[in-house]
Amino acid sequence: MTSLSLLFHTVRHLRVKQIVYRLLMRIREIRITPTPAPALAIWSASWNAPTYKLQSLFPPVEFSLLNETHAITTSADWDRPEWSQLWRYNLHYFDDLDSIDAQTRHTLQQQWIQRWIAENPAPRGTGWDAYPLSLRIVNWIKWGASGGSLDQCALDSLALQTRVLAQKLEYHLLANHLFVNAKALIFSGARFAGPEADAWMRKGLAILDDELHEQFLADGAHFELSPMYHCALLWDLLDMLYLARISGNIHLQAKEKEWRVVASRALSWMNAMCLGDDQISFFNDAAFDIAPEPRVVREYASLLEVQATPQKVSNPVDMTMQRLADSGYVRIDWPDATAILDVARVGANYQPGHAHADTLSFELSLGSQRVFVNTGTSQYGTNSERQRQRGTAAHTTVIIDDFDSSEVWAGFRVARRAYPIGYAEDCANDHVRVTCAHNGFMRLRGSPIHRRTWDARAKTITVTDQISGKFRRAQARYHLHPDLRAAIDSDVAILVLPDERSITVQAEGGTMALEASTWHPKFGVSCPTLCLTVTFSGPQVTVTAHW
Repeated sequence: MTSLSLLFHTVRHLRVKQIVYRLLMRIREIRITPTPAPALAIWSASWNAPTYKLQSLFPPVEFSLLNETHAITTSADWDRPEWSQLWRYNLHYFDDLDSIDAQTRHTLQQQWIQRWIAENPAPRGTGWDAYPLSLRIVNWIKWGASGGSLDQCALDSLALQTRVLAQKLEYHLLANHLFVNAKALIFSGARFAGPEADAWMRKGLAILDDELHEQFLADGAHFELSPMYHCALLWDLLDMLYLARISGNIHLQAKEKEWRVVASRALSWMNAMCLGDDQISFFNDAAFDIAPEPRVVREYASLLEVQATPQKVSNPVDMTMQRLADSGYVRIDWPDATAILDVARVGANYQPGHAHADTLSFELSLGSQRVFVNTGTSQYGTNSERQRQRGTAAHTTVIIDDFDSSEVWAGFRVARRAYPIGYAEDCANDHVRVTCAHNGFMRLRGSPIHRRTWDARAKTITVTDQISGKFRRAQARYHLHPDLRAAIDSDVAILVLPDERSITVQAEGGTMALEASTWHPKFGVSCPTLCLTVTFSGPQVTVTAHW
């Protein structure tokens, strides 16, 4: 497919607002108004909310971010082009100010705030992009309200950063970027007093009024359908509830009831998307140590008296099934296992930047041990490894003729997308059966359609993949967690868990093999593992796993 065609099938899903603001970004001039900051508002309490971030600033000049460490010794180091943009973004977030035991590093942190101000003049450079601006503004405000000392120079810089952000709101991206832009405006509007601060507050709340119910679906999911970003955005919402509590701001307090309802639903969705180890599942862009762990999110929610909204659950004997209909996921629980099935669309049509070509994939855990996995995310960018990690072959699903089910490209773009069709479920006393197909491969010669059925019974899951239409080659791929040992003996695969429990896997309609793969639990981390493949001999393959 030509680049022009990819571009057309990507752009046609965008909103007019995104296109207009992308053009405006190229021509607008950012006004710099280095006037003194407004006076500080009086809060009823200091910032003492939970945090989950780990120390990232190490004396004298090192930052350890995304499992990569660099020294910032000169002003040029704030924007080294040989370091990834994602790493440089994280450098400018100043997350260390809102990290565990941050109070033990206040003197060092204050020195780095002063250095950042001196070496990063507005409005050029990575540090003045809207997203790092948004996260840094919040981190500086939290730090100053929790025992850190923001002198007048730092307060003036904080106000300037907010003024610049207000001119660079990410309407060209929308989604989670615009959400955190709004959060930063709200924090600045609450931290300062006076007409300018009131304008920041009004703008932030207006954006949130538009985005909150757009971005959080009725079943609680954040609409980009990344469990990782979901946890991060839910944390943002809890932060704003905490801000309403300690700031005494009447505009925030007026929003509390609405925000609590959304947070309760979002908490419920987060719980449903955790595997048996109580960590997020890996659908779309997902990795550990970027967003807060679900356990920590629950603790924060409990502090704010936010409880998960009860979800409807079907209860066959010894199993439960929970369908998250608005987002498109299904959770099946056995007494000793959990599976999460992806029968979802590709996130928000106009912003699928964090989407993978993972339609009809699933993950399975036995107790707290992950078994079948999607391979996660170790990097952003536009290189071949980022492309591979987003592709269909990196997920526990079926790939046809070596094409991706959705046309992921250029790091954060998606052209033609797979849409789920024909969803059906059957819950009886002894089984749960879920069936769904998708049309993502219909663009190929032969117009194949992939249909997958999961049949869950006592200590067994059977996955049947059917392909209608012509194809040259198809393969069902079952990526294994690195902790497992695997071997194939007489057409039966034996998977051995670390505690020596075993799972037998049998296949009909295809040839089983084991091949090398990788699993990416964190950014900057790639773990060697195995993938159990079943190459189709005909139009249908059935794989049964029994434990």
